[in-house]
Amino acid sequence: MSQTQTLQLPKTQMLESQLPKGYTHHREFHSHSSIDLFCNCPQAYKARYIDPKLGIEHQVVENPTGPLPLGTLLHRCLELATQELWAGGHSGRVVKEAHLYYDMLNQAFAEDPSAGAAVLIEAQEILKHWLPTELVDAQSIRGLEWPFKLILEDLEGDVGIRGYIDRLEHRGDDTVRIVDYKSSRLLFTHDELRRSRQASIYELAVRDSTVLNVHPETPVDIEFVMLRHPGINQRTTRSPEQLNQAFTEIVGLVRKIESTREFRPQLNKNCAYCEVRHACPLWRQIVDQGLPQAQIDPMDVTAVAEEYERMNNAAKILYRRKEELGDVMRTHLIGQDHIQTRNHIYRLSKTTETEFLDPHRVIQIFAKAFKQPQARIMARIGAIRKGEYDTLMKALGGRLDLQELAKVKAEMKTLMVQNPAPKLQAYKASVPESRPAGKVKRERRTRSTRGQI
Repeated sequence: MSQTQTLQLPKTQMLESQLPKGYTHHREFHSHSSIDLFCNCPQAYKARYIDPKLGIEHQVVENPTGPLPLGTLLHRCLELATQELWAGGHSGRVVKEAHLYYDMLNQAFAEDPSAGAAVLIEAQEILKHWLPTELVDAQSIRGLEWPFKLILEDLEGDVGIRGYIDRLEHRGDDTVRIVDYKSSRLLFTHDELRRSRQASIYELAVRDSTVLNVHPETPVDIEFVMLRHPGINQRTTRSPEQLNQAFTEIVGLVRKIESTREFRPQLNKNCAYCEVRHACPLWRQIVDQGLPQAQIDPMDVTAVAEEYERMNNAAKILYRRKEELGDVMRTHLIGQDHIQTRNHIYRLSKTTETEFLDPHRVIQIFAKAFKQPQARIMARIGAIRKGEYDTLMKALGGRLDLQELAKVKAEMKTLMVQNPAPKLQAYKASVPESRPAGKVKRERRTRSTRGQI
C-alpha cells in the first residue's frame, strides 16, 4: 500500500489584530451574541463584524454537525410549528402534534442548503425525546421570534441593542415569560444563570417596550428550555438592582468594543469550533506546538483554576483537530479491512453504541428495584450511560432473586437498541510492510466492580 501524504492545514492569510489607521469602529446596534463574542475572543469579533466592512474575506471553516447549524435548524422548526399551533388556538401538550414538528423540521432543513444530513438526524433525535415535555398555550403567546430594539442612554450618548426573543408569553397570573431555546449539551450553573447577559438584555427589552406596556411591578421570568435535556427549563429572574448593574455593564462593554484598536486572540471554550480558526495564529500555534506550560504556585488555587481552564480549552482544540483527521481516515477505510503505514495499522472496530429509548422509564425501574428515590438514581447516572447501567445491573444481582432479576432485565431490554458505531483504532505495526496485517491480539484486563447506591 502506498504511503499516505501528510494532511496539511489549509493555506490561508492569518488574521490581523490591529485596526487600520484612521478607521473608527461603530455599529448602530449590537446584540448579546456580538458582545459575548468580543468577551470570549476580540479577534473572532473583529473577523466577523469589522473585517467584512474593510473588504477582508476569510475562509470560513464549515462545521456541518457543529452547534450553530443545529441550533439554527431547531429554532426555525420550533418557530414554524408553534406558529401553526398558535394560529389554531392549541392549548396543552404538543406530543400528539409531533408530525407537525417533523414536517416543519423538514421545511426548515430545505430552507438551509448549508445544513447537512447529520444535522437533520440529530435534530430529529432531539425532538423525539423533547416533544413529550413541551406545552403550548396559544392564549398566552404574545410573540414568536419577537424583534426588539433597545436604546440605552447615558451621559455619553446612546447604545443600541437589538435581537429576537424566541417566544414571549403573558400568562393569566400577570407574569411575563421569556422563553429561549438552547441546544447546548451543558446545563447552566447557578452562577451562569445569575450573570447571564442575554437574560438581562431580554428583560430590559421587554420592560422598555411601549407595545407590551409591562407594568414595573409585573414579574418577568426568563426560561432557557434545554432541548437536549427533556423537561428541564432553567429559570432566572432579575431584581431592579441587577437590571441597573446589567445596564452599566452592557453600556461599558459597548464603549470598550468601539474604542478598542487591537483585537488579540483569546483562548476560550469555543476555539475548537471557531469559524475562522484556521486563520487564527493562536489556534495554529496550539495545533503545531501545543500549549506552553505555565509556571504556577500549586498553593494558589486561583492560578491553578485558571491554568486548568486554559489547558481544558487547548485540549478541546487538539481533540477537535484529531476528530477532523479521524474523519479523513474513516473515509480512506471505506471498503478496506485496514490501512497500514510505516508504524501503525488502522482499522474500524465492529462496536455498537447502546441507546436507551426512554431514559425516564429506565430510572423508574432502577428506583423501584433498589427501593430508592428517583432523584438519587438520577444523580448517580445523570444521563443514561451504558457503563453506569451495567454497574447498577450488577449491583441488583445480589439484591433480587433470579426471577425478579430476569423480569427487570426483560423490561430493560425493551427500552434499549444497539446501533453500529465503528471506532477508528490504531495498533503498533508488528509485521513488515510487505506482509499483510493479521489480527492484532490485545491483552484483556478485567476489573471487578461492586455497584453500590
